[in-house]
Amino acid sequence: MRLPATGLNFDTFVVLDDGVFMHRYDRKDVRIASPLLITQMITDEDDHSVRSRLEYKQHADVKQVLLDADALKPIRVLDLIKFGIEADPRYKEELSICLQKMRAVAPVLATYSTLGWHRDADQLVFQHHERKGLTVSVGASYNGNLEIAPHGTFDAWCAFARQQLVGSLGLEIVLGAAVAAMVSAYAQLALPDLDVGSAIVSLTDESSTGKTTAVSAAMSIFGLAKPGASGSLFRTFNATGKAIVANAESLFGVPLALDELGAHGDSQLTEIVYALTNGYSRERLSETSKLEQARGFSTWTLSTGEISLRNRLAKASGLAVRLFELTGVPLTKSAAHAECIKGFVAENYGTVAPELALKLLNDGPDEVREHYQQAIADLRLDSDDPLIPRLTKQVASILMGVRLLNQVCQLGIDDASVIVGLKELISKSLKFANPAKDQYLQFVSWVETHKNAFGVNGAPAVSRGTVYGSIWNQANDTIVQLAEPVFNQIVAELGLSTPKTLLKRWKHEGLTVTESNRVWWRDSKKRLYARIKI
Repeated sequence: MRLPATGLNFDTFVVLDDGVFMHRYDRKDVRIASPLLITQMITDEDDHSVRSRLEYKQHADVKQVLLDADALKPIRVLDLIKFGIEADPRYKEELSICLQKMRAVAPVLATYSTLGWHRDADQLVFQHHERKGLTVSVGASYNGNLEIAPHGTFDAWCAFARQQLVGSLGLEIVLGAAVAAMVSAYAQLALPDLDVGSAIVSLTDESSTGKTTAVSAAMSIFGLAKPGASGSLFRTFNATGKAIVANAESLFGVPLALDELGAHGDSQLTEIVYALTNGYSRERLSETSKLEQARGFSTWTLSTGEISLRNRLAKASGLAVRLFELTGVPLTKSAAHAECIKGFVAENYGTVAPELALKLLNDGPDEVREHYQQAIADLRLDSDDPLIPRLTKQVASILMGVRLLNQVCQLGIDDASVIVGLKELISKSLKFANPAKDQYLQFVSWVETHKNAFGVNGAPAVSRGTVYGSIWNQANDTIVQLAEPVFNQIVAELGLSTPKTLLKRWKHEGLTVTESNRVWWRDSKKRLYARIKI
């Protein structure tokens, strides 16, 4: 086999089929290395590093290796021997000069490792497997570790979504939440006065309810979404906070999916959620100076798990406007439906995101602003709670995502039903966004931890030991009932306020079930119970 080109001269050096030679005018040319050639110089626009693609002949094969800039220095050039390249140690200085001359005339390939929105000169572009802009030529390629190159076709993905994803409100909201990452990041750069931020959407329910399938479907808009697979956007983490944040730092408009985020300890979980929703990590989250510099990023995170993140973050209520929990929302219709979705998105992904980005670019900032204002108006609740505007603005990004996907892919999603579902999401989040509810969340977390010691919907408790009370579903609420002495004991163990004070506050927030003029509920024998919505 031959190198891409031989017989090439680089001043006093020439590449031939049998080696690299150096001209010596008064003596015979000397062979300084086996056949090799730098065929490309690769520049990274994110970290400004330079690498060289070196192709070399080894027996009958032509192989290649990427070298960093230091590899061409005289002190390092003999390290090429480890690749099977022959290099005469007497001429390491000359070989270094030869390689640098090759690099100087090699074609340049610009690359990037960050995904999402990026300013290129005076215009906004979207970096995916290639760079999308209104006037920009491709001119650069992705060199990161995520598998985002398109598989399948845009039309095939849209047709499948119309048949298998549309009609499930839960799936539609999750799809919108994934696209919200792109929409909100665009607004952060093009419409900073809107003050649109990032958020986490947590799918919390028992196993085998379609959580992982729903997130995989949504993430397939952007790339490979097989949980835990190499290069997947859907990560199954048993990792430290800094590892999770490191994966998010390369994203500015592309979502991140995490499985079992709630498996982390309370303190680390708070730090992770803080970083993911604020776009930078606090210093104590990182152990390296690189992360301590708190580089900015922008992503929406889709999380799956059986543990409620909201209840776990009971003492970090300030994060409540950035955390939305989908619980008990229908996702997949059956196990067969879930398998159908998983099978399709495993082979069809990465085709939709570039089209969505191009639509936003064509719409432009003024039209996107109008769409945001309309989405906020459509989601407005009849309430004077001061947190409503902030919550509504966050959820408006999901509605924007649904509408963008609906328009570009012509999915036929029922806009009115999505609005109803998102208003319900705002209402539920509002119950937990008030700092005064910290103690309520601690109580709910305690109930969840000891749920086996409660009777559920008339069935006896699983635990054969202490039984604390009962839990049942009523309309859209889940209610826990505890006798007065039991409730008082739990409150004391948790170190909360006095039982009566707690019940007064919770009643004011609509979190208890009782008579209008009492904080306790009384049965026919006038025994007192705490009845609390969880």
